[in-house]
Amino acid sequence: MSAPDDFLEDLTVERSSILAIPPSDGVLGLTIAYHPRLERVGWWVRLPALAYGKGVELSRKGPLFAPPGGGEEPKPLGDPGISRKPVRVERAGNTFLIRANPDGGKLHVDDRPVTDAVRVGEADLERGVAIQLGDRVVLLLHTIPEDDSVLPDLGMVGESAGIRRVRQAIRDVADRAVPVLVRGESGTGKELVARALHRASQRRGQFVAVNTAAIQASVASAELFGYKRGAFTGATNDSRGLIQTSHQGTLFLDEVGDIPTEVQVALLRVLETGEVRAVGGRRAESVDLRMVAATDAELEGKVESGEFRMALLQRLSGFQIALPPLRERREDLGRLAAMFLHAELDAQDQLHRLESEDRRRSPWFPARLVSRMLGYSWPGNVRQLRNVIRQLIIANRSNDKFQVDATVDALLRTPEDSSPPGGRLTAGEAPTVGHHRRRAGRGSGGQRLALRADRAQPGYRTQHADADDRQKRPGSAAARYCAPRDRSGAGGGRR
Repeated sequence: MSAPDDFLEDLTVERSSILAIPPSDGVLGLTIAYHPRLERVGWWVRLPALAYGKGVELSRKGPLFAPPGGGEEPKPLGDPGISRKPVRVERAGNTFLIRANPDGGKLHVDDRPVTDAVRVGEADLERGVAIQLGDRVVLLLHTIPEDDSVLPDLGMVGESAGIRRVRQAIRDVADRAVPVLVRGESGTGKELVARALHRASQRRGQFVAVNTAAIQASVASAELFGYKRGAFTGATNDSRGLIQTSHQGTLFLDEVGDIPTEVQVALLRVLETGEVRAVGGRRAESVDLRMVAATDAELEGKVESGEFRMALLQRLSGFQIALPPLRERREDLGRLAAMFLHAELDAQDQLHRLESEDRRRSPWFPARLVSRMLGYSWPGNVRQLRNVIRQLIIANRSNDKFQVDATVDALLRTPEDSSPPGGRLTAGEAPTVGHHRRRAGRGSGGQRLALRADRAQPGYRTQHADADDRQKRPGSAAARYCAPRDRSGAGGGRR
């Protein structure tokens, strides 16, 4: 989708030059992270002009945003609380500048006021940059997938590249009978994926979920495999186990890494033979089920320590789906927050708070709060975001004017910088967004606690080491946007 000439400079590039540009995983663009009209949250626009060194103007009139996959006519932000005088985004060497308009409205970049310009570096683009226009709208500058195909959402919110990969993986494996291992940090939505797999498989049986960490080791076998009358003291009747209940359906084993070692052997046999024998039973019973396991633990480490059987890990890993943490899908945060906000207000019969006759008035739920949320690392992922929204709504149920709960404020707080981006700086002196993020990382206790919690998540060191390597690679996504373009047509076509 291209923006009109009113607010996007003419793109006069030879067709042969465009074809010579190496392909990437996406193109720089903007996603609406917050808008007083919540139905606009999640709309996006691709900005290919930035890759060619052209500038882009952001105002009430443009560019035009559309929902992912289309379906509606593209529209400008159109909010009267946003100035018609545009903010400008332009390339400056190997970085980008976000320039405030001296005659326009207020501008914040990553929750810091800007009165002149702020520089956006490669690492910032990889992470996503929050641009707040006035007190009403928040945009995220980031990489948007080039693939605009429409896939069923499968009950999952978001259009980030990571979530689109998860949806495709579910579609690929849904009609296969192989076990699936869903891996991801706590709060990323592993059970949601398991339920989506069950629905997509069209299995006729039940979806049976069991938190294996909550089952006592002494009764785990009886719970999973069932038991016969007289098998143990108190077994006065035959009882079907969760595995038998899952016949022709899906058995979801959450926290599978916590299954007692003595139960792992029997579970392995079910996977290998398709048969289960109840505790105290003499004959095995055939079962037809899809087993989906989930974990946030490093099972390979448990194998090395003897806590988990290698054979069971291999059987469970017929197909693996890795869920991205929320910090790696920030473009989805706005839609998730809007969904939770609507649900919580609806539950309290207070949806009227989102409506206002004065369209120039600041919305009841402050845009700046979304900017702050975009800057937080969310070690508890989507579950933590939902809980934070619930905390805020309950704390404000009697308030006409929204107030940020003290607990949430401490969680999201970053220290004030002695030299904010709002200073009068020339383009060469403009501070980078990353500079302020680094300073913020050395700040308040709430931020340090969040960082420690983040580091405690499984795979933190590996993920962040990989992220550092990506930022240093010449071929990284942001490096491709900032690298000088060869317009001669040399270098070959698409690979």
